[in-house]
Order: sequence, then C-alpha cells, then structure tokens
Amino acid sequence: MIQINSIPIFVEDIFYFKLPNFKEYQKQIKKIISDEDNDFDEECNIRAQRTGWNSHAKYPVIKKVTEDIMNIIESFVKDTGYDVPKLEVEEAWVNWYGKDQHALPHKHNAVLSAVLFVDVEDSNGKFYFHADKNFVLTKKEDSNTNYSNIRELTATNGTVVFFDGSIMHSVSPNLTDNTRITLAMNFLPTYWGKRNDY
Repeated sequence: MIQINSIPIFVEDIFYFKLPNFKEYQKQIKKIISDEDNDFDEECNIRAQRTGWNSHAKYPVIKKVTEDIMNIIESFVKDTGYDVPKLEVEEAWVNWYGKDQHALPHKHNAVLSAVLFVDVEDSNGKFYFHADKNFVLTKKEDSNTNYSNIRELTATNGTVVFFDGSIMHSVSPNLTDNTRITLAMNFLPTYWGKRNDY
C-alpha cells in the first residue's frame, strides 16, 4: 500500500492582546455612542449602529486608541520580522449592537484589520472567522467528521484582535438587552524609501 501523507496549508494566524489603559478608553468610547445621532443611510454588513468610517479623524479618543494599537502592532511586526515597516490608519469606527443586531459575514478591503472589544461580555459576544472553502472532504463512515469552516472567538473586554483584512468574519447576534460595543479599524502598510528586490 502506498503511504499518502497530508500537510496543513494556508494556515491563517489571528493575533490578540490586552490593551493597556483600556478602562479609560472604554469610558470615553461609551460617551461617544451616547452622544452620536447615527443618521447613516448607507447599507453595510453591520446590522447595528455605527459611527462614520473616519471616526479617528472626528474623535480624539478614537485617534489616540487607534494610534496606540497601531504602535503595539508595529512593535510586534518589528520584533517578529514581518515585512511591514510602518502602518497607517485608513479607517476606524465604533459599532454598537442592540438586541438581535449582528454583523453579516464580510471582508475588509484592507491589508490588516483590528477590533477592540469595548463592552461585549454582558451581551455574550462571539466573533467568527470563516474559511473561504467551497468543498470539504468528509469520511463516509465517520458521522462525526468536523467540516465546519467557522472558528469562534469568545470576545472579552479590552482584547484587541488583529488579522488579515481579507479573512471573512462576522459577529453573533446580540440576544440580550445589553448594548455590545466594538471599535473596528483598518490599517495600510507604508514603505519609506526604496524597497530592495528579494
């Protein structure tokens, strides 16, 4: 019998960390949503209320928190040797989900995306990553074969998750009467000076 081996391919890493000074940011972001009138008519994958995509330009606290997150990610990039010398905030916005509100599976048009979980624990917030697979091999004799293309991340307050913006993701419905709050952001890599060919 010929031995056939398998290797995992296209493994995507998702990174996360706890944000320093989170409690102060949380307080200020909650103030934004209490003051925001949210009159957006634009249809998007977020089935909830949100601030504008350019909230880092409108709100000083959003600018500060996105810069703090960007600096932490840049330090990680430098320490681990990834080829992204500098990041630039492209977009940042606050989402707040009332009862039965959620985010549909979607991708961001960004190289790197991040989400800060501002107030999610009392609304049982789940963040899902979806594999873009159209076909999955399953064993006929194994009724327990797991062919789920979804991975769940239980969100906790103060955690930042960052990932390739082209990865499909979604947010579970808020089945509680508590408001769920997240801050989402997209980053672009910037290169200073001439790049060398490899």
